[in-house]
Amino acid sequence: MRQNILLTCAALTAVCIITAFLLTVSDLSASQPPSEAPGQETSEQMSDIPLSQTIGESDSKSISPQYYLREYDGKIAVFLPDKNVPETVFEVYTSTLPSYDRGQLQLGIPIQSYEELVKRIEDYIS
Repeated sequence: MRQNILLTCAALTAVCIITAFLLTVSDLSASQPPSEAPGQETSEQMSDIPLSQTIGESDSKSISPQYYLREYDGKIAVFLPDKNVPETVFEVYTSTLPSYDRGQLQLGIPIQSYEELVKRIEDYIS
């Protein structure tokens, strides 16, 4: 009986140690920014490109956007049209987002209204 209790305690201790190790490893890999692929532009290089060049022609609508959501220094930022300096920068790191969303933010997302802007930001923050 006593041997069974000791064996159970040893097994639980081993599971706790392994779990703590795996959590530490996953936290370290999640905190490292993704490495830049060759030929891929950084956010500093992207900020030098006018917004009219970062938005694809297929994304343009007949009404010009009031805002753009873009990446700025690795974070989500709100830009006004034809401005390369953000109006607002949120403490939401793009490295925590799925790769599709990161790609869209690197290109720039045109936003038509304040209501749409609020909805998009809420989507990224939650």
